[in-house]
Amino acid sequence: MKMIDLKLPKISKNELKTMAQPIEDEGPRYPYGMKLTFEEDEIEKLPHLEKMKVGEKVTINGTGEVTSIRMNEDKDKKKRFSVEVQLHKVGCASKEDYDEAFKEASEK
Repeated sequence: MKMIDLKLPKISKNELKTMAQPIEDEGPRYPYGMKLTFEEDEIEKLPHLEKMKVGEKVTINGTGEVTSIRMNEDKDKKKRFSVEVQLHKVGCASKEDYDEAFKEASEK
């Protein structure tokens, strides 16, 4: 599976001047909706998440179902598509978790 970075392009100085409420550019920005939040119920099912540290990189695998496909066309004839996916199953592991699992499997 090819990994694609969804980081948004930097905002130009001209764009910042025209914004009603300029935002501070504090590093990479990602589109709204690209953040997953695991709360108490999910953490009970994936207890290793409690051991994670802020800034630690993780690999997430999942399966889901496409629940909605939308197409819009504005007055400038620009088309916009969106696809909504409801995740059903998720796995989340750090590099350390993968290394540990590989070590255990190779010892058997």
